Amino acid sequence: MEGTLDATTRGGVIEELRRRQLLAMDVAEVNNPRTGSRPMSFRSDVALAVWTRTVGTMLSVGIPLERAISFASRGAAEPLRSALENVLGGVRDGSPLAAAMRRESRIFGPVFVAMVSAGEETGALAAAMTELADHLDNSAEIRNQIRSALVYPALMAVVAATGITVMLLFVIPRFVEMLGDAGSALPWSTAILLGASNFLASYWWILGALVVVSLWGGRRLLSESRNAERWHRVRLGLPISGDLERDRITARFLKVLGMLLRSGISLMPALRVAESSVVNLAIRNSIGVAINGVSQGRRLGDELEGILPALAVQMIGAGEESGRLDVFALRAADSYDRELNRRLKSTISLLEPALIIIFGLVVGFVALAMLQAIYSINPRIA
Repeated sequence: MEGTLDATTRGGVIEELRRRQLLAMDVAEVNNPRTGSRPMSFRSDVALAVWTRTVGTMLSVGIPLERAISFASRGAAEPLRSALENVLGGVRDGSPLAAAMRRESRIFGPVFVAMVSAGEETGALAAAMTELADHLDNSAEIRNQIRSALVYPALMAVVAATGITVMLLFVIPRFVEMLGDAGSALPWSTAILLGASNFLASYWWILGALVVVSLWGGRRLLSESRNAERWHRVRLGLPISGDLERDRITARFLKVLGMLLRSGISLMPALRVAESSVVNLAIRNSIGVAINGVSQGRRLGDELEGILPALAVQMIGAGEESGRLDVFALRAADSYDRELNRRLKSTISLLEPALIIIFGLVVGFVALAMLQAIYSINPRIA
């Protein structure tokens, strides 16, 4: 059996295979971004969705696969273009489409390859490509909604930070010089503001170095799978973002599982592919343990209890009892997508006034410090 796994080191791959009760005969690095390949960007992901839908449409009207791939690949940008050329070459050499895509794992993930393979085996490749395009479009739309929702708060934070920095570096020092010429003692608020201004002006390079070192050290620390899993578990426990992340992961896992089951893939392979689509290592490893339990004859809903939210577990249990697990999984995924969108909007609606209040408090403190300083020199001027 061959396949691909995402891990930071070879040891991480071997450890993951042992957890799945598999023995690794050989572990080879495939298309590692550190060796020259680049991971797909958001724009490449959208281009892949367009390519997939074009191929599916052309196949549905009877156009041969090779011609459909060649036509849909025109105008594609890197790194998608190189991957599509390699896929087309593999198909011309007689390889199945899924096998050719599997060799381009940096573009075509396990979900994509599994859906294409199922479509080829059942003779419904056009339908599989269309469903994949819908899935990619939906994922891109959700990511776009998240980005759009965060643009305004991020812009407010940048403007606020820039305004505070300008005041501390330029406005406050000149104002204090005027007070010094008047020979007046500084009020406590003005002294605090002056101290912050002097510290930022004198030690800005230390702050910058600390930020760079922290980012570098954090990246090195999280390159270890155990540390990354701990960090992912901590993220799930955060008050607001933790619930949002869990809902997103649940929706994606159930969506992938439902799609694969509906395309004709059996439960265990579908679960393995759906597990690989989970980016949070804490949840992914827990799902892996649950899948091992399912392989021993236990019910999926019982094994996922405590890992996924209660509603998702109930929907999975109902799907198992009715024999329509694919339908219930897809319905639950749509429900969590809607819940994620609702929670995101409500969170952003609270975040915007919170940032305004914080910025207002900072500006209010600066104004208070200046007014206190001005009032302190009025008697001397009089």
